[in-house]
Amino acid sequence: AEQNPDKNSFSLLSQFMPFMYVTPFLLNVSGTWAESLHNCISPSAEMLSISNSNIQQQMAQNLEPSGDPKEAWIGLRRRLLNEEWYWLNRNPVVFTNWAANEPKGSMDGMCATVSLGPSGIFSWHSRSCCLSLQAIYYFLLLLE
Repeated sequence: AEQNPDKNSFSLLSQFMPFMYVTPFLLNVSGTWAESLHNCISPSAEMLSISNSNIQQQMAQNLEPSGDPKEAWIGLRRRLLNEEWYWLNRNPVVFTNWAANEPKGSMDGMCATVSLGPSGIFSWHSRSCCLSLQAIYYFLLLLE
């Protein structure tokens, strides 16, 4: 799959420049976790990295719990070599909201989803990266 150089440049730039997240949104396109990386509708959008409780709360406030879809991809996955979890935005994984008995072992899931069920808990689950699901994205805006 061809990579978008503007998106990569923006992601690298956002590591060194002040930026803010803008309202998370669910894109109505399903795909594997890897496909979801390339489904962004804008070079300044990326899969949601819930690296603190404020982002988790913002997601919960802006996404309506529903019966469909029940889960959506977030920007969290495991490293192949040491199985440690990491965020796409490279923030450390210090905040988590795993559901009971999660995350499962690496054989059961290398990628993460968030529950969108009617309970509204928005808990996280480890899943096979090959499932076809929608993903949650957000825009990054550089602050000047």
